[in-house]
Amino acid sequence: MKRKAQLSTAKPPSKPSIHIGRTPVELALFEFQHSAICFLEAFYRHIERQLILVTGDPNLSAQDCVNLHAIRIGDRPKSITEIQHFSNRRDVANIQYSIRKLTKAGLVQKAKRDAGRGTSYELTKYGTKITDAYVSARERMMLEFLREHNSFVKEAEGATRLMMMLTGIYDHLSRTDTATLQAAE
Repeated sequence: MKRKAQLSTAKPPSKPSIHIGRTPVELALFEFQHSAICFLEAFYRHIERQLILVTGDPNLSAQDCVNLHAIRIGDRPKSITEIQHFSNRRDVANIQYSIRKLTKAGLVQKAKRDAGRGTSYELTKYGTKITDAYVSARERMMLEFLREHNSFVKEAEGATRLMMMLTGIYDHLSRTDTATLQAAE
């Protein structure tokens, strides 16, 4: 009985101390960053699964899905550099590996070369069919969840602006980190 009394008077656990959230602004930024990390991981799991479902190819990854759609956007061939810019990535070797996988899967092919330009990639007819099927499946699934959320478009637009602003800040800071870190020491 004594133990029961101790349990009932125990204080509820408080929020954990967040070392990078000391002020309200830092805490809000940390919570946003953490939600962005969780969102990206969930998003990558989802798009990988959807690409595998529409192609039947278990060797394709979320990054392959991103690169496939990056090539499709605008319905014109894309270079590795353009794919890098679309996805804000610098890891050329991983993008090239993904393009080789997509080519082997019959989704992407080298585009006819323009004079003076490097290699560009375009979707095959099968790649276009697969991206169309992916978009149709995405539309059916997401509309089911978002149909009831009347303010989604406005909220998504605001979140997009915030994420793009923070992307610019992080890109700027990543180019100037050395000076920032040295000044802090």
